[in-house]
Amino acid sequence: MAEVKKETKESVSTPAVEPAKTAEAPKKKSHALVIVIIVLIVVFVVLPTISFFAIRSFVQHKIGDIKKDGFSLDNGNVSVNVGENQTWPVSAPIVVPKFEGGKIESSSKINQAWTITISGVNATDVNKYKKTLKSKGWKISSETDVNELKMFTATKGDYTVSPIYSTPEQSMTIGIIKGDPTSTNQ
Repeated sequence: MAEVKKETKESVSTPAVEPAKTAEAPKKKSHALVIVIIVLIVVFVVLPTISFFAIRSFVQHKIGDIKKDGFSLDNGNVSVNVGENQTWPVSAPIVVPKFEGGKIESSSKINQAWTITISGVNATDVNKYKKTLKSKGWKISSETDVNELKMFTATKGDYTVSPIYSTPEQSMTIGIIKGDPTSTNQ
């Protein structure tokens, strides 16, 4: 019987040695796994984040310069003007009354269509412009009030004026078109 006990001890001690060897291997793998995860975080999170903020800062700086210094492009058929101290476009048809409220932020012209964007506009300014158009012979052909947007269209001769006023933004965009706005041959 003593021999049987010995065999039992040997069989018990042999499995005890094997798990100790297996327990060491995952520790080495987990250390390497932690390093790989850290490298991946740096490559895919930290570097793109730093790049994003650097690019955003650069773009904001350049946009700030455009707003301050202005930007103009004019090749005859197309013109764009953006920035502080903008005025009513010189190329706009003289038959269209100037809008007297707010501050002109930008204007553009493509062929026979003009767009003027104005900030700091209120409902009184819009109503005054509508009255000015009527007094100068313009016919109000449509009016729309959709939630916080108020629009109307006025026509006179070959010209159509379409102001769109946003009440929450207190801004207005005035579109001016020469000719039939539904025609594709302009």
